[in-house]
Amino acid sequence: MQNREIILNLLKIVNIIILDNVEIQENLCFVGGIPIISHFAHKKFPSEIRQEAAAFVRQMYQTSTLTLQMFIGCGGLNVLVEFLEEDLEDDRDFVLIGVNGVWSVFNLQGPTPKNDFCRIFSRSSVLYPLSLVLSKVLEEDGEVAELLQDRIVGIFMLFSQAETHVKELVADRMVLKRVLKDLQRMRPANQISMLKFIKNLSMLTTTHEALQNSNAIEVLTDLLKSSMKMKHFREVSNQILNILYNLCRLSKPRQEDAALNGVIPLLQTIVKTEWPLKEFALPILCDMAHSGKLLRS
Repeated sequence: MQNREIILNLLKIVNIIILDNVEIQENLCFVGGIPIISHFAHKKFPSEIRQEAAAFVRQMYQTSTLTLQMFIGCGGLNVLVEFLEEDLEDDRDFVLIGVNGVWSVFNLQGPTPKNDFCRIFSRSSVLYPLSLVLSKVLEEDGEVAELLQDRIVGIFMLFSQAETHVKELVADRMVLKRVLKDLQRMRPANQISMLKFIKNLSMLTTTHEALQNSNAIEVLTDLLKSSMKMKHFREVSNQILNILYNLCRLSKPRQEDAALNGVIPLLQTIVKTEWPLKEFALPILCDMAHSGKLLRS
């Protein structure tokens, strides 16, 4: 008990000393302070100690490029992922620090390519806790909720632009299923960005099974139908049609799945009325027309 009080008070003193002071923060980093203090962010420590450690972590990623680089070099990415795994309702501050920390890492202007960060984070399955956080903040209103939504969707986009190995890792059925389920609740700009995330994954045939098992065809067909009278229909349908084409091309079972979910009348309407989108819808219809009696009927 006495040790706990000592640790807590020491962490409070450190946070007061380094607050918004770049020089002192950098000196603390140089003497090895980051791993020692970040250690107290782990779940095995009491909440009040973890909160002080989390406040220290926040200082590390929002004050200077150098402190953020050193934080990353000392295993800080794992600390951020652990924060993301907390419950948003019970430990909101930890989750916010996690999201903003990951976002800061990707916006770091340094020598390390974003793809390298994607590779490191993908090993920790970071998109799964992020998808859970996104699902919860979609239920909230206000500037903070919107900022979190924007940042999480932006992080998803970065992973879909990474190397093939990373895309294959993040094409997880649980992540995809949750993201697809939440598409209807997103604001138009984020909805389009998340569709681009799915489209980028769908360009790899190795992700198709995960997408199919996530009910992507059913969800996207429903979204295509419900967005037809929306202002952003062309942008949404552009992405959806590309995804459906990637999934259904040379796959009779997925073509049948799309047909059974009612995509053919929607494609026919698009071909007749939406000239810019015709070039995306027509190839899907043509493939279906040559795929057997069931689809032709």
